[in-house]
Amino acid sequence: MDAGYVIRRRRERRFSRRILVNDIPDDVFVSRYRLRKAGVRRVIELVRQDLQAQTIRGRAISVETKVRKYTQAQRIFLSQY
Repeated sequence: MDAGYVIRRRRERRFSRRILVNDIPDDVFVSRYRLRKAGVRRVIELVRQDLQAQTIRGRAISVETKVRKYTQAQRIFLSQY
């Protein structure tokens, strides 16, 4: 009675480990993001309303993660010139 159906298993989702700001030493934080922790917190508060997710889904990206990824991308971009 095999009808030729193939059952595919859903691949397990993998999430990268979250980096907590308090886990990074100050000197490493400044070299990585070019700002002190207080400066990044200030930027986050300034842009929070503009970047906050408009969804109620459980997996929305936090404002802190968006700012961190943006600063990493800027650093990589600027290092090319």
